[in-house]
Amino acid sequence: MPSLKTAALLCLLSAPLAAQAPPPMAALADQEQNAQPPTPRKSFSPLRSAAGLYPVYEMDGGWMLIERDSRGGALTRGARLLVVGSDGVAEFFAARSTHTWAAACARRRPVKTRAWRLSSRAKGALKAVGVPVVAIRLKPAAAFDVSKALFYPLKNEVRETLYKKLDFPIRKAAVEDLRSGAFAIPQADAAGRALAAEADPLRLQMKIDFSSKIRVKGLKDAVILVEGTQVSETYRRCMRLFEGPSQKGEGSSMPHELMTETRTLDFVAYDPNRSGSPFVLAFTRKQPLWGHERWGWRITAEGAKPFLQDALDARCRENF
Repeated sequence: MPSLKTAALLCLLSAPLAAQAPPPMAALADQEQNAQPPTPRKSFSPLRSAAGLYPVYEMDGGWMLIERDSRGGALTRGARLLVVGSDGVAEFFAARSTHTWAAACARRRPVKTRAWRLSSRAKGALKAVGVPVVAIRLKPAAAFDVSKALFYPLKNEVRETLYKKLDFPIRKAAVEDLRSGAFAIPQADAAGRALAAEADPLRLQMKIDFSSKIRVKGLKDAVILVEGTQVSETYRRCMRLFEGPSQKGEGSSMPHELMTETRTLDFVAYDPNRSGSPFVLAFTRKQPLWGHERWGWRITAEGAKPFLQDALDARCRENF
C-alpha cells in the first residue's frame, strides 16, 4: 500500500478495441440488493491507510477519529488535523482520547480500539465539512489556505451508453487482472480457477455500479467507475480510471468485507489547489446494514491510487 502522506500534505498545503453489445440492464442482476451477511473471520480487519491519515465518523453525537495504528507516532492531545468531508475542509484538533468497541472485532467479539474526539476553534467548522470522512495530521507550525479548494459531488452516470462504450474494455482489464493474479480466485473455487485460466472476457459476469466524469490534468475524457465482476463463485469490486476506452493505471480493489452496497456510498471529488489531481472520497451517510465505510483515492493521469480503506463493523455489536 503506497504511503500518500507526503503527497496529500503537499497537495493540501501548496499550491482501440470494438465494444461488444452489453447484456440488457435488467439482466445485470444487482447482487448487492440481496446481500447476505459475510462469513465472519476469526479476525476482522479490512483496513489500510497511509500514515498520517485517519478515518473520521460521526458517533455518539460527535466526531470520532479512529487511530488504527501509530505509524509516524501516536496522536497526542491538541494535535492539529485537517478534516475533509462531503462539503469542504476545516481544521480541528484532537481534544480527548477514548476507546470505541464499534471499529473492529475478533473471534466474534468487539475489540477495543483507540479513538479521539475532535473539536475545532473555528466557528462553522462542522457545517463547512459536512459529513466527515478523513483527517490529515498537520505539523505544529504548518499553515494552509483552503480558499482555492474545489469540491464537487460525483453523481452516478451509469447508462446503457456507458456499457456500449466501456463494457468490453472493462472486461479486458478484468482478464488482465486474472492473468496477473491481481484478481485472485480461491483454491476452493475450482470452476472459477478454470474460467480464469481460459480468461475469456465475454464469459465474465460484469456490472458497473457507479461511474462519473472527473477533472484530471492531462486527460480530456476521464471517467472513474466502480465495477463488479463475478467469476464462478468469486466476486470482486474494483475502482478504475478510464480515458476513453483506455484504462489508466491499475484497478483498485474494493473488498466487500461488510457487503456495504455501492449504491449506499456517496462520492465527492476534492481538488485542494485546482491542480487537476483530485482526491476522491466515498462514504456512507446513513447507517447501512452491516457497517459504515470510508474510502479514499488520489486521482492522476497515471491512475487511481488508494490511500484509505476503513469500516465500522456493526456485527461486532450484534455478536454475529
